[in-house]
Amino acid sequence: MDDDALQALWTVFDQTGIRPEYLLPVLYFESGFNPAVPNAAGAPFYGIAQTSGAKLASLGVTPAAFLAMSAGDQIRTAVLPYFAGVVQRYGAIKSATRAEQANFEPATLAYIRSLAQILEPRGTRAYADNARAFDPASHGAITLADLALAMSHAAAAPATKAAIARAYVLRPSAGPACSPVYGEDFVDPAWTLGALALGLAAALR
Repeated sequence: MDDDALQALWTVFDQTGIRPEYLLPVLYFESGFNPAVPNAAGAPFYGIAQTSGAKLASLGVTPAAFLAMSAGDQIRTAVLPYFAGVVQRYGAIKSATRAEQANFEPATLAYIRSLAQILEPRGTRAYADNARAFDPASHGAITLADLALAMSHAAAAPATKAAIARAYVLRPSAGPACSPVYGEDFVDPAWTLGALALGLAAALR
């Protein structure tokens, strides 16, 4: 991610409240930060956030023209208005998990808020199209926890870590959230397990 793209993400933050570290794992997961990549399965989704062809048409942009844009221009052209609309309709997004939920199935933001809840059960077209990415263990459903796991892997990628660090070099007055994946939307399960372990250890003394 170059500085222009990271500055574009700060524009997203200024207008929507979504922090760069919440969107960067999403963008890495969707495209590996490559704005020129079409959908790997041949579906009509394009660019750094895999924006739908229908959304591009509503913006008056052809897929070919969009794929020729820089990452920063794609963020300003499509990512910013998309997430601005999502936040206006469904409320604040304060984690990479919820940001990916917004990118994957935005309508579920209204009623799926727990990590254990199912977004897509086996048997639906959406499940079949996304099981490889979100249900690699084949447990038969895509849950919000599965999205969180995907975001955990994306957030741990060196390119994502470097982009988050660089974003805060560009805006040193700000400070990153403690957990890009869970942010302020969820309690980090690792923290919960750690707290339980510490409590058990203290009780056994």
